Amino acid sequence: MSTKKSGWDNALVASALTRAAMLRTIRTEAGIEHKVVHDAAKDLDVQSTKMGTAYSIGWPDRLFFIPGGRPLMIEFKRPGGKVSARQAHIHAELRKAGYAVSIHDDVDDALSDIASRIPKRLRK
Repeated sequence: MSTKKSGWDNALVASALTRAAMLRTIRTEAGIEHKVVHDAAKDLDVQSTKMGTAYSIGWPDRLFFIPGGRPLMIEFKRPGGKVSARQAHIHAELRKAGYAVSIHDDVDDALSDIASRIPKRLRK
């Protein structure tokens, strides 16, 4: 009996390893942010820009340009992550000024939030 794997078996193993690596990546703040940015642009036609600079500690991570002229700022966290006191203060000030600010630690929740803010008349 041969123990040599076929090309098909190797492809399945590689696919499973890639999927496992992707799931591990999506458990980090950067992984969640990257996936949301990619999927929002591809599936919802919503573009975004990174907000962080050396002088903007506490500000949300991303600014999403929701169709219809409604900006949405999102702070990304790793699963279960919490905002700092400085972040909570800045987010409260932004909300008081009328801006939409969300905090997300899950790709699907973030994408649902973005999609829900697109006016029905402008949805794909």
